[in-house]
Amino acid sequence: MFEADEHRIAVHEAGHVVVGHVEGVPIKGVTLDAEEAEEGFGGVWFPKPTEMTEEDLVSRGRVAWAGSVAESLVFDSALQTSWRADVMLVFELSDEHGQEVGPFYVRDEVKEAARQVLNANRNALDEVTRLLLRHGTVDGEQLTTILDEVVS
Repeated sequence: MFEADEHRIAVHEAGHVVVGHVEGVPIKGVTLDAEEAEEGFGGVWFPKPTEMTEEDLVSRGRVAWAGSVAESLVFDSALQTSWRADVMLVFELSDEHGQEVGPFYVRDEVKEAARQVLNANRNALDEVTRLLLRHGTVDGEQLTTILDEVVS
């Protein structure tokens, strides 16, 4: 992996982590290691919810879009391939829990909510990105400790 690619992936995954933390979604860990990740280049591990309301699904939508939104904030663009797998995960969750994804998920408001969280917590985004670039994989407990200190 090229260093620039690794940085982009770290920013993308850090976006999921920061918005997930703000949304109250438990985080088990995050990695840049493609072999550890379930969906390709890197990944964040969230526990599978046992129940999911429509609001939970909207929240997961904000978390899903946060990766590409973070890329846009840092690099002024997001790779189309970077958000497709994220979008599909929310559709899979909705199917598993009998919820309709509906048009809310693709509305600009969902992405804008993620953008607002990341703009307000740019220091947290940068800190998680640095951690990932330094360590490659970070567990959920360490992320929570750090985010509790830096998220506003």
